[in-house]
Amino acid sequence: MSKSTWWIPSATKVLALLTAANTTCSPTLLHFTEFYNSALDHIDLMAEYYAWQNPSVEPGFSFCQYPFILSITAKRLILQRDSEQQMIINARRSLVAKVQRRQQPDIALLFLNLNIRRAHLVEDSLNEIQLKSNDLKKKLKVNFTGEAGLDMGGLTKEWFLLLTRAIFHPEYGKHFALQQQQQQQ
Repeated sequence: MSKSTWWIPSATKVLALLTAANTTCSPTLLHFTEFYNSALDHIDLMAEYYAWQNPSVEPGFSFCQYPFILSITAKRLILQRDSEQQMIINARRSLVAKVQRRQQPDIALLFLNLNIRRAHLVEDSLNEIQLKSNDLKKKLKVNFTGEAGLDMGGLTKEWFLLLTRAIFHPEYGKHFALQQQQQQQ
C-alpha cells in the first residue's frame, strides 16, 4: 500500500470502532445505513473480495474486512458474483469428473435439474433438493413432469412462485400441528 493511502485503512478502522460503539447503545444512535459508503459501489468490488479471500496472494487492507461500510447494493453484487463463480467451478468439476471416468459428458451436468410434479410440488421439491444436494451450487433448471417446455428462466420463476405460495398457504402447516396434537394425547 502506498504512503498516500494510509489514511483509508485508518479511517475505516475508526469507523469500525464507531460502529461497534453504536451497536452497544440501545436504541442505536445512528441507523446502520449511516455507515454505508455508496462510493464503494463504484470500485472493483470483486477485486476487493478476492483480496480479502486470498490474503496470502494480496496481503493488506480490503473494504470487505469491514462489511458495515458496504451498502446492500455492494453486498448483493459480491454475493451474486461469488455465487456465479461457485456455480461455474462446480459445473467444471462435474464435467471433469465425468471425463476422467471416461464417460460421455452431458450438458445436464452443468445444472441442478429438478423434476417436479405439480400435484406434489412441495414434496417433490424437497426430495429432489435432498437427492441432489451435491449440485446445489449449480444453476437451477426446473422441469414440470408431463409438460413440454424448456427452462429459460420462466419455469424456475414459476416454480419459486408456486412453492412459496404452497409453503406459506395457511392450510399447509395445519396437518403438522394436528399430528403433533394427536401424538401428545
